[in-house]
Amino acid sequence: HTRLAGLTREAKKELILKHLQNKPKGVFSEFADAFPGLKRGDISNLLEELKKEGKIDIWEAAGVAIG
Repeated sequence: HTRLAGLTREAKKELILKHLQNKPKGVFSEFADAFPGLKRGDISNLLEELKKEGKIDIWEAAGVAIG
């Protein structure tokens, strides 16, 4: 588990990207397990921001991958 208390949004996004580098594809539940300090909505928002930045791709049914 990764401790996220006190980290900036950018730092949290970097941790998500680092998680994806270790496993290039993931499903939402894996992020919830990896980052228990974040609420589901927070994870979703961070993933959306990363998608808008062109850093990841999101497939509603299949999950998330580095883009």
